[in-house]
Amino acid sequence: FDQGKTTCCYAESDKAWVLDPDGVSWETFLTVGEATTYNGQSVEDVVESNTACCAPKLETVASGCC
Repeated sequence: FDQGKTTCCYAESDKAWVLDPDGVSWETFLTVGEATTYNGQSVEDVVESNTACCAPKLETVASGCC
């Protein structure tokens, strides 16, 4: 799952998620800058929403091995 350019926490990044053979989600990212707001939101918005950055829900893809 490719998120592309995104703001998470106080970082601007190019981000993608992959599943390993055991179904564990791994985040890969390249930080390209700093954000002046948390997760692209004002502090007031973050406190009111009570949310934070997290892994998106990925579909499990069946694969055969050995």
